[in-house]
Order: sequence, then structure tokens, then C-alpha cells
Amino acid sequence: MSARPSWSGFLRFNLISVPVKGYSATATGGGKIGFHLLHAKCHERIRYKKVCPVHGEINQDEIVSGYEVSKGKYVVVDKEERKSVKSEDEKTIDVDAFVIPSAIDPVYFSGRTYYLVPDGKVGQQPYNVMLDAMREQERYAVGRVVFAGRAQVAVIHPTGHLLAMTLLAYESELKNPSSFEDEVKQSAPAPPEGDVTVPVAVSLPDGAVDGACATVVPFFLYWAASAGAAESPAAATTAVNSTARTKKAVTTERQANMEELQGDPAGGMAEEAGWHEVSKAGVS
Repeated sequence: MSARPSWSGFLRFNLISVPVKGYSATATGGGKIGFHLLHAKCHERIRYKKVCPVHGEINQDEIVSGYEVSKGKYVVVDKEERKSVKSEDEKTIDVDAFVIPSAIDPVYFSGRTYYLVPDGKVGQQPYNVMLDAMREQERYAVGRVVFAGRAQVAVIHPTGHLLAMTLLAYESELKNPSSFEDEVKQSAPAPPEGDVTVPVAVSLPDGAVDGACATVVPFFLYWAASAGAAESPAAATTAVNSTARTKKAVTTERQANMEELQGDPAGGMAEEAGWHEVSKAGVS
């Protein structure tokens, strides 16, 4: 575990406040290979300098923060002023509601997740009470938090034996999926009634096939009637008719076997017993 948490504060719901610490769920580096920019001739690293367009290169202690109020006009805000405007919300996760997991569209998950753990002994009991209740009721908590100086919406959810906080994206930060729908080819419209492929695809004679054939044949017929017809109606019709003939042959052979067994009960019983012995041996 990291010796220093990424965030610390309180997880608050109504009158309950649980002191917690947050550790980033993302491993440092994440298996990525990093490259440095080098000078092609001498292979020395490229350095970037802080340069003022008026005074040239400057030192770090000469840099301040500023907010742009109009084009090229800034108001300087020093560190002390920034600290004074911080609210208590920066140290609090305010839970507003509990929802079922499916109520949150995964598209809103930003990918930034933090493991929340009790901060000290005083937080152990209320933390476990909330964790157990959310796990048993299968609920997620939705709340607000100021993180990295910005107001965020977060979802708190059980993961293993911990609570985790995942920051959510605002709707204004997401691209509308309708912008990409024109790149998806729509399925071919259903053939009109009376088309030979429709009744064969969705309706099979009772008792025609059984076992595995009862599953495979209808699936193949449906595929041939829908996907195949979109590419070549003639080829799809041929495939359907060929499969129908195969089905009929299987049915005819099965009926002949049944009639033969009924005409010779003793032989049928012997054959059935032999079949069971083969099945027990694992060959079927």
C-alpha cells in the first residue's frame, strides 16, 4: 500500500460521517514503456525552459497563478487566496442517494477509481456497517466531492472487502452516440410475408427433428433466411431447401428404424441394451 493517500476526508450520509482515506486504484506506470526526447546528434535529453515573451527565461519562484477575465487580461491569485476560498466540501464525500448498479450507465465512468479505507480506529465500525449494508442490499451510493479543486460526481461501490470511489463524467463531457450511428449498417428489413425463407426459418414441422438437430437446424435456417438473404437471395433459398431435404431424410430414416424395432421386439430390446452399454462406456 502507498505510504501516502491520494485523498483524505469524510464519507458523509445524513448525520453519519466516516473518516476515510483514498488510494488510487491505478498502478504507477501501468506497464507502459516511456521514451525521452533526445538530440539526434549527441543523444542528450531535450530540456524545456520557462520563458516569458517579454523578459525571456525566468525562474520557478517568479511564476504565479492567474485567471483570464478577458483576452490577454489576467487576475493574479496567490496561494493564500486560493486556500481561503476552499470549502469544507473538499474534504467531504456527500452521499445524496443509493441506487441499483444498473441505474448508472457505464459510459459515465471516467476510469479514475480510488479505494476508500477507514482513517483511524474511530472509522472502522461505521465503515463496515455501510460496506455490509451496501453489499447486502446491492446498492451504489451517488455523491458529490471536490477533488483536485474541481466539483465532481462520484459513485461509491463495494469491491471485495473495500469501498471504492469512482469519479463520473458529466453529460456535457461525453460525445453523443448519435454522432456515430451513421457508421453502423442497419440490419436488412424483414422479408415480406409469403417469402419462402420466412416460414421455413421460423416454423418447423412437429416431430421433424429432435435432440441437437432441433437446435442446430432452426438456427441455420434463421441465419440463411436473414444474413444470407441480404447477400444473395438465391443462395439463401438454396441453402434453406438443402437443409430442409436433409431434415426430411433424417426424419424418414428415424421412422424406418422405429418401425423395424417395433416389428422385432426382442431384437429391439437387445439393440437398446447394447446402446446403453455403449453410452456408459462414454461412446455415444
